Amino acid sequence: MKTIKYALMGVVLITALGFLASCGRVGLQMDGGSPALEGTWYWLSEPYYIFNEDGTGTMGFVPIHWGARNNVLAICATPVICRGRCIGPTMWDYEIVGNRMTLTSQLTDRISFEYFRRP
Repeated sequence: MKTIKYALMGVVLITALGFLASCGRVGLQMDGGSPALEGTWYWLSEPYYIFNEDGTGTMGFVPIHWGARNNVLAICATPVICRGRCIGPTMWDYEIVGNRMTLTSQLTDRISFEYFRRP
């Protein structure tokens, strides 16, 4: 039983070391990238998303990293960030019209949410 336990620990360690060695080549760069998204967005009259210029922010009370390119927003709310890149972000198509932003999930049956920005 101990042999199996140590063998599994070795596989996990080798996998983790391999991930760390290669993490600079995978993932999505989380550096902001869309001035139109920057600022505070409200949902149900409460601040929900805060997107900072440097690609950091919050989602509710959870710290996030974010990046946007070509009307696609990637949000990384997990600690799996390596060299500024997020592994496994949530991906959203976004549209901003005036002070309203619509986020449409690229995964979950294209579910959409609307947020607003106070003028």
